[in-house]
Parts: sequence; C-alpha cells; structure tokens
Amino acid sequence: MILPKSIIPGALPCISTNKGEVYLYDGAFKKIFEREGVLVRYISRDNSGDTWIGWWKSLVYIDSLGTIKDEINLPDRICGIYPGPDGMLWLATLQGNDYLNFWSKVKQRRTRSLFSLPGTGARLK
Repeated sequence: MILPKSIIPGALPCISTNKGEVYLYDGAFKKIFEREGVLVRYISRDNSGDTWIGWWKSLVYIDSLGTIKDEINLPDRICGIYPGPDGMLWLATLQGNDYLNFWSKVKQRRTRSLFSLPGTGARLK
C-alpha cells in the first residue's frame, strides 16, 4: 500500500496499491482506478470534482462519475499535479535531473483543451 502525493480539496485520503489500484476515501474507500503494473505517484482533484492521476510520464483524467475521459503521455516524468482556479490544472515535469517544466490545462465549455507546451521552466542547479 502506498500513499501517493495528493492534492484533493478537503484532504480526502487516498491510497494506491502495488497492483495499480487507487482508492479514495469519502466516508468509505472506493476504487476509482486500476491499471496493472502502474505505481501511481500523484493524485489531484479539480474544482469540478474531476480526478487526475499521474505516474512516470502518464496522466489520466477521470470524471466525477469514475469514467476515464483522457490519457496523456508526456515527454518527461511527472513530479506534481496541482489544481488551480477556474478549472485550471498545473502539471510539473522533470526533464533529465535538473530542468523543471510547468504545463497548464484549461477547462473550456465542458471539454478540456490540450496541455500547452512548456511555457516556463527552471533549471534546478
């Protein structure tokens, strides 16, 4: 059992297993995701109740009903998922060992736009 880094409003506890399962606690534990061979590292929920799950270079978007709506493969490994105001989602990726990229995704008219190319970055040395 693993406690992934999570940013979920109201601090709802979540756990993931080494079988690729993710459980969210909201009065009782409920399985919200399962993918064999995956070790989930990051979980976040935006202000619409949609859940974002990240591991290695993959990001999955699950709507509030538990349906996988999108899966995004990124060029660099994920090191953080952070919800922002007005449906904005911020994603940090680490390029190599010393360059941090920031990505953003905006919710528009009940659909989600593609992640923008890294607009900002910072060398960590």
